[in-house]
Amino acid sequence: MRFLCAALLLLAGVGTAAASIRIDQSHYKNGTLTIVGRTDPNQPVVLDGKYKTTSNADGGFRFAVHEKPFTCMSDIRSGTSDYGAVIAGCLDPGFDGASESIDTLPPVGSSDAPKSMKKAAAKPKP
Repeated sequence: MRFLCAALLLLAGVGTAAASIRIDQSHYKNGTLTIVGRTDPNQPVVLDGKYKTTSNADGGFRFAVHEKPFTCMSDIRSGTSDYGAVIAGCLDPGFDGASESIDTLPPVGSSDAPKSMKKAAAKPKP
């Protein structure tokens, strides 16, 4: 009987303390980062620690910001939940003036590498 009472008390304490986050879209196109998702209704949602919105009555939220994430990932937080979203289209050639994708860049220090890469290769780290 004690076990049953303890189990019921434990289950009663487990509620909506943690908001779940589901991302339906996350992409970068024409200079705009768009993230669309769902969480608990009427909850604050924060993108990359600086963009804020509130989910609607159905839990839906949307961000459309003019920023390209440096790592092509974004962090979405709501309540105690945290979700790392990979951004589609972020590494594609042609976005924001990028003319080459990551896998086609010349090796660091090669004669075809951009000046910034040559400088980085020439400076030894302490």
